[in-house]
Amino acid sequence: VFDDIGCCSAWQIYSCTDPVPPAHGTASLLRLQFVDIWSKAHRPRTMAKRKVKTVMMKLVSSAGTGYFYTIKKNPTSIPHKLAFRKYDPVVHQHVLFVEQKISRTKK
Repeated sequence: VFDDIGCCSAWQIYSCTDPVPPAHGTASLLRLQFVDIWSKAHRPRTMAKRKVKTVMMKLVSSAGTGYFYTIKKNPTSIPHKLAFRKYDPVVHQHVLFVEQKISRTKK
């Protein structure tokens, strides 16, 4: 049963060996125990994440229009520079697109 606080805790019923003193005329061998279900003991273990092998690259038009495509590339399996003949909508032609690194500006 979850608590009203926001599902971060629970009450668990367990039986104890020594009897509980009777409260309001009832004797019971059951006790309520408060259990924090998000403590480290109850939290599921997570696996370590792999490092990302792919990097984002930019294919820039050789027509000099500034138009580019973005692609993902695995540099370990494809170590050479890529070049594709693709459509450049600025000049309305198929032109050669050459790979460049994406330059990240610091904010």
